[in-house]
Amino acid sequence: MHDGTLPVIDEGIPIPDTMRDGKYGKNRKYPVRDLEIGQSFFVPKEQMPSTGTNGVRIACSGQALRHGFEITTRKSGDGIRVWRTA
Repeated sequence: MHDGTLPVIDEGIPIPDTMRDGKYGKNRKYPVRDLEIGQSFFVPKEQMPSTGTNGVRIACSGQALRHGFEITTRKSGDGIRVWRTA
């Protein structure tokens, strides 16, 4: 419930870098944009987000879309493999 008070105004707080391509663009979780056509990488189950293979697919698809290429993914053993296809 709103008590009528306004948020405090701050000054001098730096704006973080964009979240594109992983956390703040520097520590990407998956190397999608580094792939050449035909190359792939494997993400073991232990390194997947709580959303599992679906989370990996969504994150990788977003990177591929932003960089103008296509990927495909397949479950493989205890993880998921991501290939660049175009």
